Amino acid sequence: IKIREGKYFYSKLSNEYNNYIFVYQIPEIYINSKFIFEYDTEKENRKIKLDVIYENEEKNEKKYKLGEILKFDDKVLKGVNFKINSIDINNSYKINYDYNIGDYNIVSVEYLRPSLDTNFDKTILKLNVDYESNNKNYKTFFSVFNKYGKIRYYINGVEYIQKSGFEEINGSRTTLEDKYIGVNREILNADEIDLIVDVRSNRYVYNIKGDN
Repeated sequence: IKIREGKYFYSKLSNEYNNYIFVYQIPEIYINSKFIFEYDTEKENRKIKLDVIYENEEKNEKKYKLGEILKFDDKVLKGVNFKINSIDINNSYKINYDYNIGDYNIVSVEYLRPSLDTNFDKTILKLNVDYESNNKNYKTFFSVFNKYGKIRYYINGVEYIQKSGFEEINGSRTTLEDKYIGVNREILNADEIDLIVDVRSNRYVYNIKGDN
């Protein structure tokens, strides 16, 4: 597909980083195609795989609250459902675990923290989730959320949305039962938080904090 005209949006994040968002409209018949963004630098040619975001002016919106089961109606996420039982937000988490040396059992500690190699500060969103899937393409909660999800949050009545830059945080020494996701640190101050999953014409809004 040869792209000709599009729109772009620019914002200055810091003295070191600039943020550009390029928006192009593509025919709907290519929604399920693979897209590669290719460009040249002074040293090399780079290729980046792109995920197409389908934006429709009118979406069929369904709302959920903590403790409710979300079952996807869309063919692409058929066989996937989840329930969020509780949440917590913190800059780090202390995880206790046991390991054995010979006949000795030792209790040790691992600290979970978001990465620092991004252009915005992160905190950790901890989710206690019951996740079920017989869809081979989406075996984990994060695989769904990272591809189709975004976070809408409100601070003092002002709406903000994080659409990308999510980080799956795993333990290096222990298996975690809860899900730990690196998100924008601003969310620590949010009065209301919605997890939103957009799949074509359907929008699933899961309220995890405040009123929905």
